[in-house]
Amino acid sequence: MKRFLLSALSAALLAQPLQLNAQQPCLYPGVPGATEYLNFLSGSGVNGGYGVQVGPYKAAFGIGVTAPAFSIYCVDYTHYAKDQYVNVTGLGPVGTLSNTRLNNYGLYQQAAYLSSLFDTAPTTSWGGIHAAIWSLTSGQTLGNTTQRNYYLGLAATNASAFNTSGWYVLSPTSLSSTTGGQEFLMRTVSVPEPATVLLLATGLLLMAGVSRKRLIGLNEEDA
Repeated sequence: MKRFLLSALSAALLAQPLQLNAQQPCLYPGVPGATEYLNFLSGSGVNGGYGVQVGPYKAAFGIGVTAPAFSIYCVDYTHYAKDQYVNVTGLGPVGTLSNTRLNNYGLYQQAAYLSSLFDTAPTTSWGGIHAAIWSLTSGQTLGNTTQRNYYLGLAATNASAFNTSGWYVLSPTSLSSTTGGQEFLMRTVSVPEPATVLLLATGLLLMAGVSRKRLIGLNEEDA
């Protein structure tokens, strides 16, 4: 019976990270160049309720290249998604954003914070999240007002403490042209939420404690 309980506990703990990461984004595995060719692969397939796909899209770097695919987040409602050369600008409080459309770290930080919520939010909330992003970056009033304002409130409260390390702005090199494509955010790193780390650490300690007790019991029986 004890062996069955230990096996069940181990299986549950091992399965837990998979459940926690079930909606994690596709991160770019490396450091992008200053200029890249953005090959737009697909939208999210999720309709925001106002005729636009919302949530993370997929792209790759290179003409005709499809891998590695990574998640991109649209922060530009007034242009269309397209294959294009982009300036890649690291998102940080120090440094220039002159190659971006907004040239405003505070707005991009809020957009990055909201984009990170796609990781865990149900798809039924994606329309509200993206409506909040496009309200900040493009001045649009889309979707359900209550839901949009809820996420705008979260961004106003929490975004200033959000770490944008590993986030980049992908801006069309034809920035001054009216035919330029959409601007996106992307990221290369993912930091586990504190609650996730605590849960995993607690689980590992619990497993270690149960295993130690079982070993002591076996030694006593052997004696």
